[in-house]
Amino acid sequence: MEEACQRKGCQYRTGHPPRRLQLRFECNRRVHVTVALIILAGGVFGSEFSWGNGAHPLMAGISRDRFYASKVITLLGIAAVVTAAAAILSLLASLAVGVVVDQSFYTDRLTGSFMADALLMTIRAFIGIGLWVLIASAIALTTHSLAAGVGVTLGLYFGGDIVLTLLGATGDIGRWVTRLFPNEAINALLELNSADPPSYGAGDYAWIITNLVFYTVAAIVIAVIRFRRMDIIAASG
Repeated sequence: MEEACQRKGCQYRTGHPPRRLQLRFECNRRVHVTVALIILAGGVFGSEFSWGNGAHPLMAGISRDRFYASKVITLLGIAAVVTAAAAILSLLASLAVGVVVDQSFYTDRLTGSFMADALLMTIRAFIGIGLWVLIASAIALTTHSLAAGVGVTLGLYFGGDIVLTLLGATGDIGRWVTRLFPNEAINALLELNSADPPSYGAGDYAWIITNLVFYTVAAIVIAVIRFRRMDIIAASG
């Protein structure tokens, strides 16, 4: 579990304040949030076909692009709220620990730098979760299936890390190949939230941003094109 946690870069703290006042988003909590939202995204789009819900609003005249956009925006909004809530709860828990251990809230440490770091950590966590939501949505739309949308995405989320770890261990070529997958870019981004964040160069940031943007755009484009061409009645049958 510890190795998986390090792989996903999902325990972090701000670097400047003392260790007792830290913002931590523990591995199992972020993983649980991501899994829950993958299931929700797969369910939101997959259920439109398995239960036939999607045909009614579309037959009423709502455009497919608007229908897709409204659901994706709602899902990303939920992801943002949950991520922010988890970060706030982690901060409050850290303050509570300070009271119990040293009878101090350490409120003097809540500086602008601390809050800026906390905001950046939360945004990074949201980006990782949001991309998995988009991927789950695209797969569910492409396959017309809740089970496929959830199952395939969870397989990529957990199994992908294992495969990429083995591939990266084969040498330089293997490590370069791993950079073609979204798992690697998301994990690299979240490593910046770790207790000992890496020092990335311009090239590192370039491939991370390129990878994340590519998969974000690809997931949306594939979902939209597939949805526009889909026979909703047949898919819901």
